[in-house]
Amino acid sequence: MTCTIDNALGTWRLMGASRHSCDQLSGTDASMLERCLTGLKLKNILKAGEINKDKGVNVYAKMIEECAGSDKIESLQSYDNKTISEIVVYILETYFPGDLEAIAQEKP
Repeated sequence: MTCTIDNALGTWRLMGASRHSCDQLSGTDASMLERCLTGLKLKNILKAGEINKDKGVNVYAKMIEECAGSDKIESLQSYDNKTISEIVVYILETYFPGDLEAIAQEKP
């Protein structure tokens, strides 16, 4: 069997890896956070979700939201690591723009 991105993401989804990935976003190890965020950008997973939307919905972004992952990503905006902060801003702007709008409205 050939391993394709669709096969890999289907396996990621079925194994509950979305919750595990989101749990990793609560960590403090910068290298682990960077790997997790890049993997989600949550790069390949969220990007694949955009390409393969189901009725206009990025199912992977929805799964991340359901396990409080987008909240954890938001909380990393002020993380003291430029690379992590840049990845977080990219993810939020690209895949969770509604979350950014809510944050902007909360600020005085």
